[in-house]
Formats: sequence, structure tokens, C-alpha cells
Amino acid sequence: MIERTVNVMEAAEMIPCSRSHVYKLLEVGEIEGYYTGNRRGLRVIEGSVEAFVERRKEEAGVGV
Repeated sequence: MIERTVNVMEAAEMIPCSRSHVYKLLEVGEIEGYYTGNRRGLRVIEGSVEAFVERRKEEAGVGV
């Protein structure tokens, strides 16, 4: 199965947060991503961003 990916800016819009915060989330392992060897640079796994947003909603008690 091919995982859908987004760039850092798109991930920031999904969360919503700044691009620098996305890099911090990647660094600590809250979301997953990887560097590619071409111009696309860093790719963030879309499903990990969606899961992160859901975890935050649950922790805040939103939508429960």
C-alpha cells in the first residue's frame, strides 16, 4: 500500500500550526515523515498527521 504524503506547509495547514512546529513534531516522533532525494524534499505521512490531530482532540475533550 502506498502511503499518501504531504509537504511541511500542507501538514502545518492540517494541524494547524507553523512550519517550524511541524519540524519539531517530526523531531520528537509525534508525526512521521522522511526526506526524499529529489526536489520534493521532506515528505510527511498524511495519516500520521491525521492521527496526531485526532489524539489532540481526544486529549482536549473535543468531539467526545
